[in-house]
Amino acid sequence: MDIVFSKGAREEILQAYEYYEEQVSGLGEDFVDAIARAAGFVKRFPEVSRLIAYPYRRYLMPRFPYGLIYLVGEERITVLAVAHLMRKPNYWLGRDE
Repeated sequence: MDIVFSKGAREEILQAYEYYEEQVSGLGEDFVDAIARAAGFVKRFPEVSRLIAYPYRRYLMPRFPYGLIYLVGEERITVLAVAHLMRKPNYWLGRDE
């Protein structure tokens, strides 16, 4: 099963990367690496993460205060948002794949 990131999720990754790089050189790269590891886990075990609002699931990332919000489809997993856990909740509801 493939995993794809929505346009909004890709933008959120870029914004977080830029923020973390401004804080500490290399921290943005660590964030991107953590996203890749999280995506790999979700791809291997798509049903393990908590169902937060049917049919949406959230994988909580270690080290960074973010969660991958995703949908499991028949042919692919779509990450709709890379959501900061302390910001506006559920802003991603209604976001297109």
